[in-house]
Amino acid sequence: MMKALIILKKKTPLRTRHTIALAKCTNLWKLESKPKTNEIIQEILGYTLSYPGATRWNSFYDAVSKILLLKDKLLELYERFNNSNIKHQKMNDSELEYLREYCLIFKPLVTVLDILKGDQNTYFGYLLLCLGSLNKKFKRLQNEKLTCHTQPISEACRQGLHRRFEKYFNFSTMECKDAVLASFTIPKFKLRWVNSFEGFEIQNLNNNVTRLVFEAGKETI
Repeated sequence: MMKALIILKKKTPLRTRHTIALAKCTNLWKLESKPKTNEIIQEILGYTLSYPGATRWNSFYDAVSKILLLKDKLLELYERFNNSNIKHQKMNDSELEYLREYCLIFKPLVTVLDILKGDQNTYFGYLLLCLGSLNKKFKRLQNEKLTCHTQPISEACRQGLHRRFEKYFNFSTMECKDAVLASFTIPKFKLRWVNSFEGFEIQNLNNNVTRLVFEAGKETI
């Protein structure tokens, strides 16, 4: 989300932490391309690391997540590299914690993207459920005790979500009306997604959504 990227440019301490942590990730990924270090990585980790792809946005999240999975082996890995420059790029606990919080924030978005981009069993009726779920999770992250003070990133993601899908957060638009009806026609969803729109007046929202469904029913009679 562009809003989150802008936040990382404006918040100087956060930007510095982000830049350093991701630079060390990049250096680790680059070691895969060198036969000698690649052999050490596979020996200690048991698999190769994933280098982010240029065409898949969520591949960056996947690559960082893979590094976090092996964080307990990172010390051993860096000790095996007989190069002082490589050892200098070793991640410290603060940087690993930042990466953990970064993935915590973006995991809901990656999950939703995987659902909506699915080739099978993905319908228009999933949209409001996914938007409501993202809105709810980004909002709750504001109350999380994030030691790296990454709450501005989650709030920027939430604001970006509202701006990009504004017509679906405004229940008076024709586009949203169509999305409501599409969701209602999926038995396992119907109107269960309404409560996920935290921050809205739920009772009014329930009334508006119910009205839309009844109006659509009258039109088909």
